[in-house]
Amino acid sequence: MISKLSDPIELNNVGVRNLESNDITSACEQLTRAVKLVLRTQNTTSSRKSLKLRGMQSNKCISFRWSKDTPLSKSKDETQTGTYTFSRGMLVYETSKTKYDARCTLSSDVMAVICYNAGLAFHHAATRRNESLLLKKALTMYQLSQTILRRANRRDAKSRLCH
Repeated sequence: MISKLSDPIELNNVGVRNLESNDITSACEQLTRAVKLVLRTQNTTSSRKSLKLRGMQSNKCISFRWSKDTPLSKSKDETQTGTYTFSRGMLVYETSKTKYDARCTLSSDVMAVICYNAGLAFHHAATRRNESLLLKKALTMYQLSQTILRRANRRDAKSRLCH
């Protein structure tokens, strides 16, 4: 059985719930830990074949749902041209009763969602604290999320997030 401290899906959902309750600092901490686990998972899987199989197998027992709007979703700066803050994270649910092995069965969709949620947490923290470094971290996480989905698409792994 996987400890909740080492389960990226559990860390993701706790982080998103923290965003919903306006606990941005805890959300950043939980989602940073989840991203580190995602990156470790990505680095330990080297062959394209195993990545393709992981994506196909694990997406069958995973579902996604948008969270409630975060309290910081409406920024006073949004009236300015060119500003936008995402307002909802994504929760990940296992629909299978069989517990997966987090080290080798994260699909591209799950990894992308975790990175997106980390970006959302950093985005809200940057807005709250007015820190450009956190905004850069948010951008990096959003870009990583997109990169994961693009790479999966090149391997013909069908994403349920991009339809």
